Parts: sequence; structure tokens; C-alpha cells
Amino acid sequence: QTEKPHKICALGDLWSAQILSARLIESGQMNQWLDGRDIFAINRQNLLQNPANAKDRLLAAFNLCDDAINVPKVNIVTGYIARDLAGKSITLGRNGSDYTATLIADLVASTTVYLWTDVDGVYTADPNVITAAQRIECLTLAEAQALSELGSNVLHHKTIAPILHQSPRLKINSCGAATAGTVVEKNKQLGSSPLGFQVKTLACKNKLVFLSVGDVDELKARQIQAQLTAEQIANYANHFDKTSHTLSFYVEHGDGFSTSQWLKKQGLMPQQIKSDISLLSAVGENIRQNHQVISKILNRSAVYDVHNIHYPANDHTLCVLLPDVQAPQLLQ
Repeated sequence: QTEKPHKICALGDLWSAQILSARLIESGQMNQWLDGRDIFAINRQNLLQNPANAKDRLLAAFNLCDDAINVPKVNIVTGYIARDLAGKSITLGRNGSDYTATLIADLVASTTVYLWTDVDGVYTADPNVITAAQRIECLTLAEAQALSELGSNVLHHKTIAPILHQSPRLKINSCGAATAGTVVEKNKQLGSSPLGFQVKTLACKNKLVFLSVGDVDELKARQIQAQLTAEQIANYANHFDKTSHTLSFYVEHGDGFSTSQWLKKQGLMPQQIKSDISLLSAVGENIRQNHQVISKILNRSAVYDVHNIHYPANDHTLCVLLPDVQAPQLLQ
């Protein structure tokens, strides 16, 4: 792919970093701004290549700030931009700035990461759909990871991945908000859920397209999923049927056509295509070990035209796939 579009998109973060740096200098705050492309090399799977080298480059850049005078130092690092393994400028896609923040947090063993968004935290459901939705004060890291795998607008799976083994505290909030936002901690004791039965939040992803590919073995199915991720195509509720040798999954409406075309280029023919599907997911730590939760969700879903029930690999999520037009009522 040509580098030019990425270099153009990188200008926004470069300008933002320099403007912030200049404003802090005006207010007497010593600082330096750094270009993330000089630190991060990212492979096609969106993973940091050679973290040890990235850490050395980052710490070396941080130490360039003159501390001859006793003034607190601030390092401003661009988000969203990096280089590929060929040294070309790339952008990190959706939630790329949050991803940059957690990459840095992992490299410097930070104790806290602040994620500033357009909402003051994670809610029990989308407040634009459910007016009675409440802000969640605390999530466990397991719940945050499960939520990120469902295409959350607030927590992307790229953002969570770098911090899973060191697990700094995450604080999610909106600038100017009157609340404390949502805190994510690894071993936080959360007590009872506001929804009962340990469910913390209900996530809903609309306008999905269902695709099914036959005549593939398990290895090929895994390769297809990895390649879709490398192509920046989000895919949900993946399932490989060993008896029929069929891989099925859902993609967002905007990716439906391009995914079908990509599959055809690989010599694969989508067997089924169904549109306007919603992925409604209950998330809470270990809810799948609570039979009351499972029964309640399945019983309430039974009166709808359920397309699929999906059990993710973790114990913290149960997903129902049904027509878009029925999803708001089930969510209520």
C-alpha cells in the first residue's frame, strides 16, 4: 500500500503534539514532544515488533529532557502513528491513540493509564438506547477484556492487549465530566452488580453481516481469522464446525462487501450471507458459571428470532445474535 495517505493522516497528531507542547511552555511547564514513529514499529497483526528496542528508544527519548533545573518534566508522545517493518509511516486505526497509550504504559511499567473519551465511562448499556442505563464505577480487567472483544466503542481489544500481564489501573472518563468515570483494575472486588446475577453491562453491536465459508479445515479457519485481523476487518462470534468443515462469523456492514471480495480472492466462496444482525452480549466476570444468568438470558431470548447463540472462549460473556429490529426490545 502507498505510504502517502498514512503520512497525511499523521499530520493531525504531529500538529496536536506541537500545539500542546507550545501551550505548556507558555504556562511555564517544561516539556518535549516526541514522534511516535521514532519509537514504535508495528507488524501486520498490529503488534509491537521488538518491545525491548522500543523501550530503549522510548526511555532514551524521555531522558533527553534537560533536568538541570528542578522543574517537573512532561513528555508528549503522538498517538495513532507508527512505522511498519519496512520503516514506512502507518496509522494504527480505530482507537489507535488509546493503543499508543497502553503500549507506552507497558514499556515504562506505568501504574495508571487515563483514557479520555467522549463519554464519562462505561455504562450498563448504551445510554442513547436505554435511558435508565447507569455508569459503572468499576470493572475487572477480565470484564474489560471481554467487552473489548465485542467491538466496544470505549474499550478496543488493541487497547487492552498490551497491559494484560502488567495490569495497570485504567481510568476512563470525559474531559469536563462531573463524575469519576470508570476504573478498570485486575483484582477489584466489585460486590453485587446493579443488574443482579453478576451481569455488569449489556453490549450491543448493530448492522452486522453474517458470512459462512465451507470446505476449510481448522488450520485454514484460523489463518482466515488472522488474515482478516491483519486487514483491519473486525469479525465477531467466530465458529468453526468440525463436522461440516465450515467457518462462520459476522462483520460490520461497512466491511461486508470487501470481506466477501477478499474471500473470493482467496479462492473461497461465502455460502451464506445474511444482513442486519445485532450482537447482544451480557458481560460480567464468570457469569457463565452462574446457571441463573444463562437460563434468564436464554428464556428471554426464546421469543425472538434468534439467529445464533454464541459462547466466547472466555467465561465472562454470553452472546445472542438476532435481527436488528428486535435487538432494542430484547436489550430493554
